[in-house]
Amino acid sequence: MEIKDNKTTAPLEHYKSLYRKLDPNTAAARCGLVYESGEFRVVYLGKQVNITFPEFSVTYAVSGEKLSDEAGILLIRYIIEGAGGHGSGKFVSYSEIPWGDVYLSNFKGRCIMRLAFGFGFDLERFAKACRALGGVPAEGGDSAFDIEFIDGFIIRVIIWTADDEFPPNAQILFSDNFPMGFTAEDIAVVGDVLISAMKRA
Repeated sequence: MEIKDNKTTAPLEHYKSLYRKLDPNTAAARCGLVYESGEFRVVYLGKQVNITFPEFSVTYAVSGEKLSDEAGILLIRYIIEGAGGHGSGKFVSYSEIPWGDVYLSNFKGRCIMRLAFGFGFDLERFAKACRALGGVPAEGGDSAFDIEFIDGFIIRVIIWTADDEFPPNAQILFSDNFPMGFTAEDIAVVGDVLISAMKRA
């Protein structure tokens, strides 16, 4: 088989081979997920998705549409390596996540600036996109929302609008349980797929 996209296809095939070796009930208990009838059930950005086992596929429960490979890699890595659990109610910046300072420059360009310039000129569009993903209003900036990435993992997106003197600005915070489930590299991808989902909403 020719692999055309080594950034997603090759890693996903690697993780699929590890995934098949899991005990699904043990993985479900570790991650706090429902597993029944050969599927893990996950709420992803406000919508139920079904993840089949032992052959990995991930689709929206209602539409049957497949998720992107980037989202698939996040979810399969979470089931293989992550652990569930709710946070304390506190939020942390990307730089406060273990190894986050190493990838901070990449995260700022890939996520924070993309969020700022994608939504910092139109707060109504920002609010509509957040609500479409199940977001609820939060404190901070000129507008802020909390969006549940998957069960118990909350992302806070904050926007400061542009004015005559300053360009738009943004911040992305994560519930303090995120390092239990995801590495710093994964969390950067979480931000990326969230903003993509917001732009499609």
